[in-house]
Amino acid sequence: MPLPLIYHQVKQFLAEIDQESTIINHKLVTTEIEKFIAEIPPTFDDMEPLARSLGVEIHKQFHLLKNDLLFWHAARQMETKAQRRQNIQQRLTTLNLYVQQLLSLENSPQE
Repeated sequence: MPLPLIYHQVKQFLAEIDQESTIINHKLVTTEIEKFIAEIPPTFDDMEPLARSLGVEIHKQFHLLKNDLLFWHAARQMETKAQRRQNIQQRLTTLNLYVQQLLSLENSPQE
């Protein structure tokens, strides 16, 4: 099952960023995240149910990552910033997991 190109772009984006670059370049990263938020939903109709579920989760995680970045940027106390930073790292890990699962479906044989 070939997946829409946007998911390969998401994989590339996640491979190129890490927590530090996400935080340092949060405006640039937020712009990229907004692009994914806009471009992912139209792909849902052409996907198999399991792939669609993963696509929906990826979309949701991008929304949450965007919010985490905004909250990190607005935080004033070091404790709060550290917690937000941990949330961002967890969100990136979750996104990577979902993208890997989705792309593995593309390579699996059809039944």
